[in-house]
Amino acid sequence: MSYTIYNSQSASSLIAQSGKTVSAFPSGLIRVEQSFLTQSGALFTSRPLVAVGNDAPGGDSSPSIDGLKIFPEAQERHREDGFTEFIVTSYGRVNSEGSSVLGVQIVTLSASYTHTYTPAATEQNPNPTPANFAWTIKETWLADTYTVTRTMLASEPNSVISITPPTLGKVLKKREISGNRPGTSIPGYITVPGYSSIGAEWESQLSSIDRRNFGYYDEVIITYAMTGTVSANAPV
Repeated sequence: MSYTIYNSQSASSLIAQSGKTVSAFPSGLIRVEQSFLTQSGALFTSRPLVAVGNDAPGGDSSPSIDGLKIFPEAQERHREDGFTEFIVTSYGRVNSEGSSVLGVQIVTLSASYTHTYTPAATEQNPNPTPANFAWTIKETWLADTYTVTRTMLASEPNSVISITPPTLGKVLKKREISGNRPGTSIPGYITVPGYSSIGAEWESQLSSIDRRNFGYYDEVIITYAMTGTVSANAPV
């Protein structure tokens, strides 16, 4: 590895070396890695310049839109030529919007129903025997998800997040019915929720917010999902 040294630099200055590496991520987060040299006799005044949370040395924060902040602690390598090398990693962001992707998740709904049906009394059968029914329906759905990955300041609370997700949908993939379900001979029963499908309420809602810290910045993953809840309406 080659090094650049200028004798005109003051004893406590940091000398930027060539070979700066910039890595970009879908969230808009960027990681910048660069080495700096300082005279080993000036470590007392040089170390604070590469402390966690400080601006990256050198004054060049490109391509970040609001600065590069050091994180984690810089690595030190003491050399035999009277210099110490600081390997500095810093983070910034190239935008605040990040990226988004539509996905899918499997949603399983299950509901059990019961019903007791007593036929009307007749002259031939004045005391009809009630019929008891119990059955279970299990449905498997493919439901849309919408995930946004972006970079925020670590000091910003989740309450500042403002996202309008697209319209999410769902598709039924499988339905299984087991047990003793009422037959169609029971008047009007086939129109009752739970007879042959689950009565469910669907809505698009915030599913999760996950944050990962990189010092001054957080990488945030926000997920919206189409969720289903079994309705309280059931056969009686």
